[in-house]
Amino acid sequence: MISSVDCLVVLGHSIESVTNNGVTVCDDHRQWAPTRLIQERNEKGYRTGIRNWKLRPDDESAYIGGGNLVTLAATQFIETREFPKLLVFAAGRPFYLKEANTPPLLNEGVFMKTSLIRKLSSKSQLHAMTVLSDNKNTKDDIEKPLSLAFERGWQSVEYLMLGMRIPRAEAFLLETLKSRPALQEMTTSFLPAEDLVRERYVKSPVVLAMFEALLKRIEGSRAFQKTMQDEQGGIAALQKEEYKGTGNY
Repeated sequence: MISSVDCLVVLGHSIESVTNNGVTVCDDHRQWAPTRLIQERNEKGYRTGIRNWKLRPDDESAYIGGGNLVTLAATQFIETREFPKLLVFAAGRPFYLKEANTPPLLNEGVFMKTSLIRKLSSKSQLHAMTVLSDNKNTKDDIEKPLSLAFERGWQSVEYLMLGMRIPRAEAFLLETLKSRPALQEMTTSFLPAEDLVRERYVKSPVVLAMFEALLKRIEGSRAFQKTMQDEQGGIAALQKEEYKGTGNY
């Protein structure tokens, strides 16, 4: 068993309303699940929160999601490493959840946790999982788990997310450490979800090859290009102290 960290933070990568047959139904029967590698945005650039099974990576409305991949990566982490003292789901409450009239404390992290539990072969560590309920943006996703670990006297925090999102998260961590020097004694690291999924499929060459082909297709897509542009724009805005945290920097 690989040694673990004190606190593993699983960041939100959006959720969508779906049903078992992929047909979205009325609000009171909606089922929510982490996004596929792509998700849909509307004409205003907001995530719809509705799974469109016909959406393709090069469609104008396509944008990177990755919620299910990150959840699968978290499953691999748990099954191959010592369980951390705490597993934190750090995710916000996007507008589409408010539009669907869901309870005020319901956020993306709740459904990511549910999805993860379904994937786990053992349910013995559920008491060591928590969902942060009031995160608003990536700044909160980085700072609040770190503060939580610091207050409990722990030493190490690792953040799990898609690789393309790590540079912006690192920029937020840097700003957090500048503004709160006491947190600099913490050991922090970032773990690309793609690497853990590769690890999961390493003994299944056919599945691994399919996964790599899917990643290659996504990385060459319009959805990836648009998302990467926003990631880089967010970093630039943060460095200029112009980051709004409300989408599009």
